Amino acid sequence: MKKTIFIVLFCVSSLSSFSQWRKLNETAHSNTRLTMVDSLNGYMSTSSGLLETTDGWATFTKVLFDFFVLDFDINQGILACSGIDLVENKVGYRVSLNNGNSWNIKNNNIREGHSKIKFYNGDNIVAHGERTNIYISVDDGKTWNSKHVDSSLTGIFDLVVIDSSWIISTSNHHNRNREIYSSIDNGDSWTKRAEYPVNGVLRFTEVDKTIYGVGQKGMFVKSVDKGLSWSIVPNNIEQDIFRLDFISKNTGFVAGGAGATYPTYGVIYRTKDGGQSWDNISPNGIKTAISGIDMINENLGFAVDYNGVIYKTTNGGGPAKTDSVPKYGKDGKLWDGTNGGNPADTTNPTDTSNSGGVNGVSNFINNNLSLEIFPNPTTGKVNIQLVGSAELTNAPVQLVLKDGAGKTVLETSMSSSSKTINLSSYAKGVYYLQINAENWNTTRKVVRE
Repeated sequence: MKKTIFIVLFCVSSLSSFSQWRKLNETAHSNTRLTMVDSLNGYMSTSSGLLETTDGWATFTKVLFDFFVLDFDINQGILACSGIDLVENKVGYRVSLNNGNSWNIKNNNIREGHSKIKFYNGDNIVAHGERTNIYISVDDGKTWNSKHVDSSLTGIFDLVVIDSSWIISTSNHHNRNREIYSSIDNGDSWTKRAEYPVNGVLRFTEVDKTIYGVGQKGMFVKSVDKGLSWSIVPNNIEQDIFRLDFISKNTGFVAGGAGATYPTYGVIYRTKDGGQSWDNISPNGIKTAISGIDMINENLGFAVDYNGVIYKTTNGGGPAKTDSVPKYGKDGKLWDGTNGGNPADTTNPTDTSNSGGVNGVSNFINNNLSLEIFPNPTTGKVNIQLVGSAELTNAPVQLVLKDGAGKTVLETSMSSSSKTINLSSYAKGVYYLQINAENWNTTRKVVRE
């Protein structure tokens, strides 16, 4: 009997040692990104507010409501969020001094930007404003002052602060290049430090004064002099990478994939040599992009995908995979090049896999453009916003709304970067919004409640 028990325990131990990411919970929210304070306490941005956990995402509560959180930061119990007020349909900032129990509110009368926010020099705050303006607050978010970066730029993808150095990743609407700028005088003046003509940097992280940056098609760069100079680190990653977290100068994790256009997939990679080589440690069976990752240490960490599914690892993602990254079509099956490879395909109008979650989406269309639809679900008005170059298209973008049966119920167009449609007179249910531009097209699910 003892021998039998020993064998069973041995088998269980062997299987568990090869586990990678365990599906932990589901938030039913999209546009998710998480940051852990410690192994139990953390926060997650969503398209309708900010979530908090005190038990490692076994449970969670909402601490900020009716706000599309595009970015947030934490500093000794102070929370700062940038995003979109879903009630007043304005962009702005939210700052809480008491872990989300109450908030200082600042809205701006514009409909763009506000994608990044960071603490610096203690509890001072620097944030992205409209286009390439930087906003600064030194009074806990009560008042904000603006500083201009460069008129040729269209927006800011990320912002990192090291001592008195501020570094941003941007795009240039004149030549479509991705560029990195830095300031060593708290935003008073800016200098271009790097330029990438194809796949530029989308996100930064910093550890021990070294900055790492990732982007599309496996783009990976680093700077060891506070952003003054940059080097491209060749690697074996071919997928689009949107998030990263480094535990030390050598050990780091990156995450990304595709969640907006078919085929969809999700990936997580790990490096132990500073980005020279990477191991594929992606969760098994994931069908959409990883939108957030935060590692407590080299073993314990959390990740979340675009549909709000939370994953946890206790062994650093487990052993490396040798197989290729599986990709999925519109029918949820492995992609064969025909089952939903075209994001505008409407042959299956009742499909829900291209939702990006049902509370709103914020996904990249291409290297220079992303799409935001909010609020979603909605009881009436739906805002459609294109974020990217000032020269979005040479012709109006066509909008076609279809019901669950595939019948066209609305046709309109947008000639600027934003458009509001009113569904208050439509029946409750699921609709599909086709967005057709000159050089791209996509379809999004919209829920009318």
